[in-house]
Amino acid sequence: MKHFISHLLAILLLSIFILSFSWIWHWCSVDPKSSKWPDIINHDNHLDCLLIGSSHVQRSLSPTIFHEYTQQTCFNVGTGSQPYDASLLFLQEAIKHHQIKTVYLEMYHHIWTTAPYSQRTDLNKLYAALDGAPWTIDKITTLLHASHVSHYVNSFLPVRRFALNIFNLPQDKEYFLTRLTALRRPQTSPYIADYGFLQETKPNRDRLYVDAATASIDITHAPSTDSYRTLQQIAQLAHQHGINLVLFMQPELPTRIYYRPNYQAYHDMIADFADEYHLPFYDFNFVKASYFDVSDPNLFYADDHLTVAGAEKFSQLFGQLISGEVTADDIFYPDLATTIQQAPPAVYGIARQYANDQVTAKLVAHQRDHLAYQVYHQAEGSHSAELLLDWTNQEQFTYPATMDSEIVVTWHRDNDEHQFVLPGWLPPSQ
Repeated sequence: MKHFISHLLAILLLSIFILSFSWIWHWCSVDPKSSKWPDIINHDNHLDCLLIGSSHVQRSLSPTIFHEYTQQTCFNVGTGSQPYDASLLFLQEAIKHHQIKTVYLEMYHHIWTTAPYSQRTDLNKLYAALDGAPWTIDKITTLLHASHVSHYVNSFLPVRRFALNIFNLPQDKEYFLTRLTALRRPQTSPYIADYGFLQETKPNRDRLYVDAATASIDITHAPSTDSYRTLQQIAQLAHQHGINLVLFMQPELPTRIYYRPNYQAYHDMIADFADEYHLPFYDFNFVKASYFDVSDPNLFYADDHLTVAGAEKFSQLFGQLISGEVTADDIFYPDLATTIQQAPPAVYGIARQYANDQVTAKLVAHQRDHLAYQVYHQAEGSHSAELLLDWTNQEQFTYPATMDSEIVVTWHRDNDEHQFVLPGWLPPSQ
């Protein structure tokens, strides 16, 4: 009997140690300020609308502006590269705490085309979305189906994730000690001031151009079975609870849409799904320039994220569409071909290749015959700039491959002057 009790105590102590270690490691590795869950499960918020999706949603849709047009209290639950099983859990838990009337779900192509869940190896985006969620049957079910069984230890006892790696602790020592010695954790989410919306104040110029490799990336239009099934579950759950589900695509720079194969096929696939479940679907990549000019780099923080100005304009346009101030026929072209044909002349970026200490660059422009542009190369510390193109519609130029330099592109359209500045750094492959 003593032997049995000793073994039982040993198992109990070992379990307590493992759980305690896991909790401490999780506490140190997860930034509590990034969690949306305290606000989702707070009954006092009285939410009736959810904005769900990737960082596109998180950085592009303002619940405050939505409220002005819909009179609904929306919460932005966008998270970085949020997979659809995380989106489903957000909806499942929100329904338990609020009378949700409308859900706006982003259909980002990068998320839709994920591999089968059993083949997922990088689960950090899922963990980031789920951390802070209450331990309910729905959360446990999500984690059980999220990956191969070999990831269960990490899913339920998170010992290796995000900024910290248990097998590489010296590299993460400073971050670990900072979190471990923190006097207290924030008690409220910093997002509640604008209900989950994360503002980007100025453009990230490193990503406001197209690289030679980026321009040819294919958008696979055949979703994994798991992604499709999860999306069906979201549609069915919304229908069961009388929730108005709206599918949409956020506007991206033309370099991410116009020059990639299969985008029209991808759009058609989403449209077919929407028709099957009788859902509205709005693709803002087909938006008319008079309503939202995707060639304006001031609206974009990066090639697929919006600045504060862009987010305000997008949120207002979306709100006007929802409230009926404008119709889909007013603001959208019917397809990608028409969108490209009707798009105003513009310079979208630069495609670059490196060879022999020189960068060969090509301006990516639409209707270049109607444009004139000037390009300078400015090296850091230099008092003069090298003129590469002088008010011409020629598209190709070369410049020295130096790390600290800038490319200044000025172009004219209809007597209006536009300018953007890009880093002249070496391509990442170098």
